[in-house]
Amino acid sequence: MSLKFIDTFAGVGGFHIGIKKVLPDAECVLAVEWDKDAQYSYHENFPETPIFGDITELKEEDIPEHDLLTGGFPCQPFSINKQSSVKKVYDEEDNRSNLFLQLVRIAELKKPKYLLFENVAALASMKNKDGGLVIEEIKYAFEQIGYNVDYKVYDAADFGVPQQRKRVFIVGKRKDVYAKYNLMGHYSSLNIINWPITRYKPVTVEDILDEGEIDPKRFINLKGKTCTSRCYHKNDDMSVPWSQSNRYYCNKSNKNDDKVYKWVGSGSSEKLEETDLNKKDL
Repeated sequence: MSLKFIDTFAGVGGFHIGIKKVLPDAECVLAVEWDKDAQYSYHENFPETPIFGDITELKEEDIPEHDLLTGGFPCQPFSINKQSSVKKVYDEEDNRSNLFLQLVRIAELKKPKYLLFENVAALASMKNKDGGLVIEEIKYAFEQIGYNVDYKVYDAADFGVPQQRKRVFIVGKRKDVYAKYNLMGHYSSLNIINWPITRYKPVTVEDILDEGEIDPKRFINLKGKTCTSRCYHKNDDMSVPWSQSNRYYCNKSNKNDDKVYKWVGSGSSEKLEETDLNKKDL
């Protein structure tokens, strides 16, 4: 019998593709996605899979029996672009923050054997207003309905993808799955979750450059300067979108060097030149 899974917060089918690559015989018995355009794309990609809209309106009779419940539940409330870099506290008033409870509801109703969820890496360290970890709340909610749950942050670059993209994965297994009696005659559950080991060397720019000598004009000599990531003038209008043109660089490692640098020119003629600014201006 092939594994059956439900693809919630399905988007255009990323989870579906990943599961089918690992388990070609797996069958997606339901996709849940509220965005109409995403629904259309999902149907074009997987015309055999029925699609339901709003997960909050999904009734028990609409949910097929399944072995695996998956979902990349909304990440915006936990994204580093959303949070204060100091507090790192998520916005509990954002209605998307608690949509994971819909996954708890489905799991409690249908009792699938396995759970597999994904979100931004920041979720692993995000705190609620009381100072507790949000991900521990999520873990506890599933443990209360009969699952052993664990989570781990992985970087796509550690698996051979030429991109640094960190994500937290949440894996659950129903506590009675593969349960056995131990040598003492007591009922126990094999609840260990074996996480994959990363074996790939990160892909660098050097790895993908064409063989042979590189045009010297493609090299930039920073003369020992360590550049800041996003450095702005204090008078800049920070409400406008950031662009390369209003980005400055300065020497972070040398406190006695207050000079500020800026890119000038374009294309292969770009170079880093001194400005009349001081680090105190930034």
